[in-house]
Parts: sequence; structure tokens; C-alpha cells
Amino acid sequence: MREEYCVNVDNEIQAEITTDQESDEVTPSNESNNTKWLKDLIHRYKRDNPLKKSDYIYRCQLKIEGRLDLPYRLTAWFIKDLSYDDTGESLFEDFTRQSQDLLEYFTYHGRPYDKEDLTRHLFLSGCTILMFIRCYTGNSLEILFGIGNGEARRIQEYLFRFDNQIPFGVVELLVNLSNDPNQLKKDIVEFIYINNMITKDLPIPSSNKCLLNQWNDILLVKNNKDVHLLHLLYLLITSSDGNIVSTNNNKRNHEDCSTILCSCFCRQKLNCNDPKGFFRNVEELTSTGIELEPSSSGLATISFSGKCFNLKGHLKLPPLIVDEWTERKLHNLLLYEKFLKKHYMLISYVKFMDILIDREQDVKELRAFRVLQNRLSSDADVAYLFNKLGSECSDPQDDFYRDVKIKIQHHCERKYAIWMTQVYQKYFSNPWAIIGLMAAVIVLSLAAVQAWFAVNPRKSWSRSSLGLGPDLRFEVRVRSRSEFEFVFRSILV
Repeated sequence: MREEYCVNVDNEIQAEITTDQESDEVTPSNESNNTKWLKDLIHRYKRDNPLKKSDYIYRCQLKIEGRLDLPYRLTAWFIKDLSYDDTGESLFEDFTRQSQDLLEYFTYHGRPYDKEDLTRHLFLSGCTILMFIRCYTGNSLEILFGIGNGEARRIQEYLFRFDNQIPFGVVELLVNLSNDPNQLKKDIVEFIYINNMITKDLPIPSSNKCLLNQWNDILLVKNNKDVHLLHLLYLLITSSDGNIVSTNNNKRNHEDCSTILCSCFCRQKLNCNDPKGFFRNVEELTSTGIELEPSSSGLATISFSGKCFNLKGHLKLPPLIVDEWTERKLHNLLLYEKFLKKHYMLISYVKFMDILIDREQDVKELRAFRVLQNRLSSDADVAYLFNKLGSECSDPQDDFYRDVKIKIQHHCERKYAIWMTQVYQKYFSNPWAIIGLMAAVIVLSLAAVQAWFAVNPRKSWSRSSLGLGPDLRFEVRVRSRSEFEFVFRSILV
């Protein structure tokens, strides 16, 4: 039996959010004597209902399909390694006492939700998340739980699902109640960086100070409406400086001076919402002299600038790694951005990439410019992925990259830039063509010198006239109209 619940968001998001009936016989495996109380920790409630506050859906119990016993095993290890007491009862009591404010995030539709059951669900979910992150960053998942790389990636996907989030306050509370809070803080920040598929080459902060500063910055935004793991990943991807919480407070101005000046010289109004009439794919852009460069930060740093008197253009894009998990992560992030309805940076990026990528040759060009790393079976799969995502997203109300598109379009309308690019690509793309041109210039120069001496025969210069001193004289003796020779003579004074 499947049960749907509604969120005050687009129909597309509502269709994504469904709940599955959980088995009411869930028992932990490999249970030690000091954690027997865990088997009664969660009330066997047949409906695993996400709960909401301020129109956002939170799940009281984290869902990991296929491994129903895994939350219990992870929680048992969390208690063993990170609790001050052996049984974890004191940890649970402290969590229950300090988590009353977190219960306000939840409102059950239908009948009152038992606070004790809700507290147990949140405790189990928070411990599961923290222990999984701790083992993942410490490379001990396979040793302790027999979880290989493939299954670990699948569990990561569940942690970043749009309809599978718990409030970040639960994670923060358990971190503060553990016996090693600083290490857990660093592990969480590192885990968010690891799951960033955009700007993957960006180095993860390695110093303890940088990681803890990132955690403190996260707490500054924790009181916002919706903060959870998916929200933190979204902040990192859309960052302008490579931090989870961007320290660059400069806002994007949609009507900056450059755009206004460009609009003054535009022959006709550009329609940014019509990609076919406005924009071109990568292969066509390179034919107009536009080169792509990888940027060093997130989606907020996409830019376009002219070079060499605007004969060339440079489009900077954040490097993207495309693997088998990229589509699902982007899908959940797109759902979350549609729910936020604040700005549409990620939707604008997907539509932008959909325009750039028409076929696999465009993917090949992006790989050549180091803007994209393909870990799928073929470039055609990447092209299909972005074409599919782009078709699923409607045009955003406010295109975040409108100014970039306008600048690119103005560059493409410069005929002289296109002609110079075509000449260069046709005649000078081969180094032998450049060598041949240099040889032709040298031959023509020698022919010009020969012709000059043919018209002006038997010229001589003393050393003093050449600035070489009085004891050397240089003569040119013309033997015929088509031949000359240079004679150097030293005369002793």
C-alpha cells in the first residue's frame, strides 16, 4: 500500500514525494548484550509518515531500502564508540530532554503523533547518519558492516534524497552529546565536500581549523527555514567561493552596467527564453572563437569575457563529474530548489548545459577543455542525461545566467570575430601552416631587398657611416639584375 502526501509546491515535486510501508518486523542483527534495548527503541508503527513544519517535509525516521537492520547496527556502534556510557541510556535520556524544541518541526496529518515514538525515531536516524559518515570518512564501512563501495554510494543517495531529510538540529544535538564532537564536526563537513559532483577537483579543506570554521558557519544558517544535509550540499554547489556557506556577500545584479551598454548596441531584443533562436551548442561556439575554461568554484562563478580585442571569448564553467549517481543527485537538488522558490541557479545551470550539449561531439569538446569528466560508458549517455534533465525543467522565472548568455550572443554577432576565427582555424590550426607562412615572409623580404639593390647599384658605406668605426668599409657589388653579393673588406688606416 502506497500513501501520498501533499506539499505546497509544484505538482512535479508532489509526484516525487511518496511513502512506502515499512515492515513491522524489524530486528537488529549482531546485537550485543549492552544494546538490547535498541530492539524496542522504535515503536512498530506501520506508517512511516514524513512530517512537516512551514510547508517543508521532514522524515522522522530515515529510510534506507534493502538494509532495514542497518540503522540499528550503526546506532549500536555509535553508542559503543561515541557515547559516554556503555549502554547508551544516558545518551538517549539527554537527547530526549534536549530535543523538545525539535519536535516542533513535526505535525502529523490525521492523528496526534506520540512524542516518545517521535523522539526514538529521531534518535535512531541521527545516530545512523553520524555513524555512517564517521565510518565513510574513516574507510571502515566494509570492515565493520560489510558495506562495499557500491552499496555505500547507494546509501549516500538515500541520505541526500529530497523526501528523506531530518532536521539538522538532530545531528547537531547528537554531535554535542558525543565524546568526540570536534571529530564528528570535521567528518560531516568533509562528507558534504566529498558528495559535491560540481568542482570535484576543488581541494577539501584539510586543516582542522578550516573544517571547524565551516561547521560554525553552518550553525549560523541553521536557524533558517530548511536546513538538512541536502540543503548543505545545495549551498556548496551554488557557492561563489568554494565554501559550504559562502563568505562572499556580493549579490548578482541582473541589470549591471555591461548588460545595459550591450543592450544599447543590440540590433534587436534578445529572447533569452528561446534557446534555439538565441544560443548555440559548444561545437558552434568554438567556431566563433569562444574557448571554455574550468572555473575554481561553484555555479555562481560562471562568467564570459572577451579577449584579444574581443576576437576571442572565454567562457568559464565549473568542472562537473558525471557518473551513475549524478542524475539522481541533480534530480533531488532540482526538486529542492523548486521547493525553495528563491532563486533558480541550479535550474538555470541545467538549462544552460542542455543548450551547450546537443550531441556527443559537444561532450567531447567539454572534456577537451577539462570542464567535464565523463565516467559513464559513452559521451552519448552524458548528452542524453542533460537533454533529459533539461526537458524535465521548465524555463526559470529568472534566468541566473541571462547576462552571460547576452554577452555570448553579442560575441557571436561580431562578423569580424567569426571571420578571423574561421581564417585561423582553416589556415593556422596546423603548425606547418605557420612555418610555411614564416618562410614565405622571409622569402618575400629577401626578394624586396634584392629588388632594392637592383635599383640602387654599387652603394658603399664606410664603417663610420654604419656606426662601426673608421677601419671597416662595406661594399655592395651588383653583378647582374638578378644577383648580388656582399663584399667585406678591412682597410688598415
